[in-house]
Amino acid sequence: MKNSYFLLILLSVIVIILHNLKPEDVNYPNSKKQLIVDSYFDTTIVDPYRWLEDESSRETKSWVVKQNSVTDSYMRRIRDVRKIKNRLKEVWNYPYKSIPFQKGNKIYYFYNSGLQNQSVLNSHNIYGGELKTIIDTN
Repeated sequence: MKNSYFLLILLSVIVIILHNLKPEDVNYPNSKKQLIVDSYFDTTIVDPYRWLEDESSRETKSWVVKQNSVTDSYMRRIRDVRKIKNRLKEVWNYPYKSIPFQKGNKIYYFYNSGLQNQSVLNSHNIYGGELKTIIDTN
């Protein structure tokens, strides 16, 4: 997931810089706004897009399809977008291991083989033994 969001942001910046495409040239679909206001102690929070938080609603799904369509059409105008994506995959594709931490007689650490969306939590006994996957959300 971290790679997907960063890739999208980075690609957008590269597009604007390299191809001088103006965001104003993009026709974004209208996004509905609702008057939703919450008060928490002395702070008032206006949340006009709260309806988008229901990701399973028909309305939100329709909005996402429209937004993706705009993004796809914008990205198709970029001549070298495939090269950029491939290069970013090369750069990001390296194994990562977090600093280990100990709880009881177990040592835990997070590991990502390269392009996994989420790191995997592994453990093994402090005195040796078999590596065990605890959580793998991939």
